[in-house]
Amino acid sequence: MCEWRVFFRLPTEAREAEADALCDSSASAGSWSSSGGGSPERTTTSSSAFTAATSGVFPALFQQVEERTDIYFPHSAAVGIKTRGVRDGDTPHTSDAVEVKLRMDVEPGGYETWVKHRWGWSVVKAKLEKYGHGGKTTSNLTGGGAVRVHKRRRTSRSVGPGSAQGEITELLLEFDEGGEEGRTEAWVTVSVEGEIKAVQDATSEVLTKCKSIAAGGDAVVMGYPAFIVHRVAAANPHDMTNAMP
Repeated sequence: MCEWRVFFRLPTEAREAEADALCDSSASAGSWSSSGGGSPERTTTSSSAFTAATSGVFPALFQQVEERTDIYFPHSAAVGIKTRGVRDGDTPHTSDAVEVKLRMDVEPGGYETWVKHRWGWSVVKAKLEKYGHGGKTTSNLTGGGAVRVHKRRRTSRSVGPGSAQGEITELLLEFDEGGEEGRTEAWVTVSVEGEIKAVQDATSEVLTKCKSIAAGGDAVVMGYPAFIVHRVAAANPHDMTNAMP
């Protein structure tokens, strides 16, 4: 399965409305129910400002909005580490296990192939070394540098001439005490997933649409792990080379 993803920020007015709606939504996380593997999730609706700003990215979006909060630990562009589906007030180590996403391949243009694992905290370091991701790391799995990401996601029907699937997600990033106190950022991420040919056929038009609504026309193609490293570094420009426990 191939994944292509782009991140951007909306113009100021729409971004502020998005951030306000996400803050209100995040604050009510205690009302979530558990689904699947026990991760707290719920369905809700996107803010009118966000919907209006992004309505042209995909021609047909399902109305249901999936919502949850994850805690990410910055590592590298090839390794994503997160505690999935946390509730308001949970700490980075509320869960005994962590979801680790390893990039197996990347093609020019940002077309990435990932494999997900669920590991206990005690074996993460050894497992990463086994898969060739040991040594120097930008991660501090004790919690410093972690970022809480509140998400509201909608999926699309088929995108482009193939059978790829699109997603558009509102993001609210909340940085821990390692960054500027109380700092939050509102972002949007759009992804296309499927067989690589179907994804490649769809992304040129999707990227053009994203740039047309992004603040300053700036839309950056990268995976989630690279985005988390980039934003945490921007929030806390100090050395993030703490060794994992």
